[in-house]
Amino acid sequence: MELNSGLREMMTVLRATKPEMGLKNFTKLVNSCLPSDMQVEKFIVRDFIRGLEAIQNQGTVANEAAANDAPANTTTENIATQQVTAPSVALKPRDETFEEATKQFFVAFQAWEREYLLGLDSEMNEKVRTGADGKLIDSSTTFPLAHLRHHVEVLLTLKGVNPSAVLCKSHHDDSLTNVITGVVLKCLVPLLDAFAIESYGFRLRYLPADVLTAGPRARARKGNWVLADTLSPKWPLVRDLFFKDDRPAGRRVPARLVAAALGYPVDLRGGRAKCEVKLYDDTEERILKGMVEEKVCCVEALHFPCGPGDVAEWQVIWSYFKKCRAAAAEVGTAVGINLCEHMPMALWVKSLKEVQSARGVQAITAHGVESQEH
Repeated sequence: MELNSGLREMMTVLRATKPEMGLKNFTKLVNSCLPSDMQVEKFIVRDFIRGLEAIQNQGTVANEAAANDAPANTTTENIATQQVTAPSVALKPRDETFEEATKQFFVAFQAWEREYLLGLDSEMNEKVRTGADGKLIDSSTTFPLAHLRHHVEVLLTLKGVNPSAVLCKSHHDDSLTNVITGVVLKCLVPLLDAFAIESYGFRLRYLPADVLTAGPRARARKGNWVLADTLSPKWPLVRDLFFKDDRPAGRRVPARLVAAALGYPVDLRGGRAKCEVKLYDDTEERILKGMVEEKVCCVEALHFPCGPGDVAEWQVIWSYFKKCRAAAAEVGTAVGINLCEHMPMALWVKSLKEVQSARGVQAITAHGVESQEH
């Protein structure tokens, strides 16, 4: 496989974690992180390492020169960190041209992601549906099409609703991680490049290690990918969590910080994650139902854990949902909310039925899924 910008990013990050590893073993490491149909030849890895070392040698000289000109309390390490995290070129404005590019990008990524997951061979399809006990988690072969999606999360980052998106799915082995990496390298990266998305201030990063959290589970694991908005007010937090590798081994960060970096409207202080809010893509579900014969369940847009909360917190979550729905509507996609796993909020929304219906809003159903606003 040719080295596109995403694969180069992955190999650069992996090399930084294993700078002394020999070519043969490093090639094995790289390929262990890739789907079987995307393996990289050893000579390609060799040439990449040589090029990387040449760039690093040039950077060392530049850093030494900068250190000589810097104030006495500025270290070479600080200079290097600034160079890594600061934009290298002037960014394009996020104007009407950007909005149109975002729409075209989303439509293409939604379709490419769908086709990639449709194309999984039967062995991999079954593997991602199998639990650690060897039993099927889901009997439907459409499971990947509904539950391994990230097109809406990526859109919400491009639209400025969320400061970042982590492309990941939890599983007992590395099969899902490799599938998502396949989606990133074959679908996301080519489109990011084609529409010059990074020139508007977005960065894609491969995570070489888990971001460990204290409390509720976090969605940031080794082998995940992060798409970040460097113009977001929360970019410093996103950068510190996902773009720096100097965190001491084993150190945990509060789950609330990870939630904030992902834009989730919840406070996970004290490990209160007893409920879950899910958004789904109704438009994509309808498309899939017209393509496949098997039953298709709700197509996940994003989900986040939270505590039972109170009216004040539910209002914040509802406001966040409306922002997500509006952003999706701008590109022709209908996003809904599923509160089956957050019954306190579901009952609250249901209690607003009479007030909302007066404004043309159909209230939540008994199953906890709110319909679209007309």
